[in-house]
Amino acid sequence: MSLTRCLRFRQTGAAALAVSCLLFTACGSKGNEPPALSVTSTAFTSGTALPKDYTCEGTNIMPPLSFGSVPKDAKSLAILMDDLDAPKGIAVQAMIWNLSPAFTQIAGERSLTGAVIGLNSQGVKGYTGPCPLPGKAHRYVISVYALNSDLTFKTSPSRVQFKRAMLSRVLAKGELLTTYQR
Repeated sequence: MSLTRCLRFRQTGAAALAVSCLLFTACGSKGNEPPALSVTSTAFTSGTALPKDYTCEGTNIMPPLSFGSVPKDAKSLAILMDDLDAPKGIAVQAMIWNLSPAFTQIAGERSLTGAVIGLNSQGVKGYTGPCPLPGKAHRYVISVYALNSDLTFKTSPSRVQFKRAMLSRVLAKGELLTTYQR
């Protein structure tokens, strides 16, 4: 995602969002970004609302995801789902790493055999579905990274530590954008 697109998708002004944009694009500037990885879901299309089943008002399960164009030399996949409009800055809904690149699709956390599932912003290991305060719709981005190695952490990393650890390892990256409003 180019810095221009990143800033257009996020509301500017907050320091946390500015830092996030820089970290989000640290893999390269326009023309030097990693190759695209396709990310789709059978539950919604990019840019549309997330169905209630995948939120706190439904069954609160991770939406199904499919990946394509994973480089042959990828050693692992990483997934990060962020709430871009959380009251205290970007909030992590899910952080997953060391998923086998042989996976072309996942359907909930039970299908993440062998992957490491980190803590989200709620302090819970795994996926916590969107649950914004009633009113304004929140924007969410599901980012999938193909990496040239596994990631190793002594404890569950923060979002910044997670992104920093991936900086020099990204072979390809894809995103799926969604919204949710209560």
